[in-house]
Amino acid sequence: MLHKEDPSEKKINNYLEKAVAAIKSGEFDFARQYVQHALKLQPDHPEARTLLERIPIERARRWNAVSRLIQGATVLLKVVFRSYESSVGVAEALAKSRPGHVFWFRIFGYCCIKLARWTDAIEAYETVVRHKSTDIRALVQLGEMYVMTGRYAEAESTYASAVRLRPQDQNLIRAHKNATAQLYSKTGVPERLTEKRALEEKGKIEEQKEREAKHQETLLKLRESCTNDPKDFRSRARLGRMLAEEEQFAEAAKFLAEASLLSPKDIKILRQLADCQERSHQYKAALDTWQLLLREDPEDSQAKEEVLKLRAQIIEGQLKQQPADEDLRQEYEQTRQQALDSKIQRLEEELKANPQDVDLTLQLGEIYRSRGLVDRAIHIYQSLVKSPTKAFLGFRLLGDSFAEKQMYSMAIEQYEKALERAPSHAGDTMRADVKEIHYALGSMYELDGRIEKAIAAFKPVYEQDINFKDVRQRFESLYRKQ
Repeated sequence: MLHKEDPSEKKINNYLEKAVAAIKSGEFDFARQYVQHALKLQPDHPEARTLLERIPIERARRWNAVSRLIQGATVLLKVVFRSYESSVGVAEALAKSRPGHVFWFRIFGYCCIKLARWTDAIEAYETVVRHKSTDIRALVQLGEMYVMTGRYAEAESTYASAVRLRPQDQNLIRAHKNATAQLYSKTGVPERLTEKRALEEKGKIEEQKEREAKHQETLLKLRESCTNDPKDFRSRARLGRMLAEEEQFAEAAKFLAEASLLSPKDIKILRQLADCQERSHQYKAALDTWQLLLREDPEDSQAKEEVLKLRAQIIEGQLKQQPADEDLRQEYEQTRQQALDSKIQRLEEELKANPQDVDLTLQLGEIYRSRGLVDRAIHIYQSLVKSPTKAFLGFRLLGDSFAEKQMYSMAIEQYEKALERAPSHAGDTMRADVKEIHYALGSMYELDGRIEKAIAAFKPVYEQDINFKDVRQRFESLYRKQ
């Protein structure tokens, strides 16, 4: 008897095939929709779950240098303000889209720690240590998490590595002894830790040396190819990319410039060259390269934006040397505004094509508000509140925007709606962004003259985190006025 395929499985496979095709063509929002359709049919489908996690990483791989810079700056700003929930996803995408850059694994791991996502945090810090085994801070953090999650053998091994790097550090020695003691109490008898650890460390060191040797061998061969054959385009292009990944931007720019001379119409090489020139502070050279790209495609919005931005940077440098030159100052302000207008136009076009993209909405809204165009920001934030998964963020941003317009009653209404949709928390685990809303709500009530309401808004933060901003002073001052 022939096996009859389950109709729902057939539908799932069809959705996943479409999702994979959408990822390949860069249609990430469509890809997400297809995967979500599949998960509605089978919520625990492993392949669909894996694909859903892959989408933001694949999207990040397609970000150009400017987009990565903007996304990275936004994440770091959110981390500074303790908005870990809203930054962890982008941090993960930035890390996993370029596995060789451990900085973003560290930021991702830090966010996961704050959110108590211990498995993800441990994996992130393990990646940091794999790439840099002498990173003492990463080793200590990893050791603490191993202990916290009951992985005492790994904690002992990790602290042992840290102690070898800092043999006089008494805190590390105590942590190592504590991890060893807990391991003994768990296993009942001391293991042959010294021999085991020595073998593990030897294996790690040999593996790292082997990887580094292969990498250096590849670089050497590529350099030799470039020296021996002045027309070897591929070697120059590959060498430039590898050096850029190692953040050796000046040398990378040299080989990419040679490659661009051999293939002047290669847009990808020209963009990589411009990025390396800018990152190595060769602003005039970067400006020339972007102008060349703009001549190739006059409608290239990124090239337009970069040309104006670099002109502004160059003029700013001249202005520092000639601070009294009013004509130069006026030219700088005009060029800077043009660059910002160009960026707004690009983001508006991208948001129109991808109206569900939260990151684009956040970037554009932030620029609108920085230029005093608060009503425009409100308009795009209002689209967020229509989605159940984005309403919390949308109402919070609307509250911030109405507060800037000094429309306190409207701001209060938006913040209250945000709190109605805030993720649940228990005990002393209130999320940082929820604290921010309680604090902002209390501030609005205070400005609106509603003291009892202000006290009630500040109280949950005061009870759980008395050192949050100046909540202690403000709450106690209002409390005495009752």
